[in-house]
Amino acid sequence: FSFLNWTVNGEIVENQELCITVSEPSKVEAIYGQLGKYNLTVSTYPAGLEVLIDGAKKKAPAMIEDWEGSSHSFGITALQERDESDRIDGIDSRYTFLKWNDGNTSATRNLVLSSSVSYTAQMKSEHLVNVSSSVVSIPGSGWYEKGSSLTLTAPHVENYTFNGWNVNGETINDNPLVITVDKPTKIEAVYSEIPF
Repeated sequence: FSFLNWTVNGEIVENQELCITVSEPSKVEAIYGQLGKYNLTVSTYPAGLEVLIDGAKKKAPAMIEDWEGSSHSFGITALQERDESDRIDGIDSRYTFLKWNDGNTSATRNLVLSSSVSYTAQMKSEHLVNVSSSVVSIPGSGWYEKGSSLTLTAPHVENYTFNGWNVNGETINDNPLVITVDKPTKIEAVYSEIPF
C-alpha cells in the first residue's frame, strides 16, 4: 500500500504531513491505496540477444512484473558474439551495443517502477565474410556491418577458367560479384584448370 492523502472531516488534504488545530471533534483519516503491479520489458534489436534484469541473464525479449515503487536494474552485454551459420566455423556474427530506444547510451541502468515500461537495446550487427579460392588469393575476408555492400572481382589466372562464385551454396556467375552483407557469408571463387 502507498499513502495517497489525508481527509479531515471529509475534505481531502494532499500534504504528506498534516498539522491541524483541534477546536471541535474531527474525523482525520489517512487514505492508502493498493500499489499497482507494473511490467519492465527489455528487448533487443535485432531480437533474441542476451539481456540482464536484476543481474539475471535472459533471452530478449524478457519481462518481469513487480509492485509500484520497486527498484530494478537492467542492461545488456556490450559485445555479444554468436555462431549463426553452419557454413563458417566458429564465431561469425557479433553485436555491439549502441544505445537504448530512449537515447541513453549506458549499457546498465537502474529504475524504480512507477508504470509499465519497455526498453530496447539497439545493437550494431556485423557478420563475418570468408572469401576463398583453391587457385588464387582474393582479398575481402573480414567483418562487415549488416547492410554493407561488398564487391569482389575474380582475377584472371593463367591456365585456369573462372567458373563463377559459390555464395553460401548458391552459384553466381557475375564478375565482379556485388552482394549486400546481411548474414555470415562464405564465398568461394571457383576455377577449373584449362587442359593442355
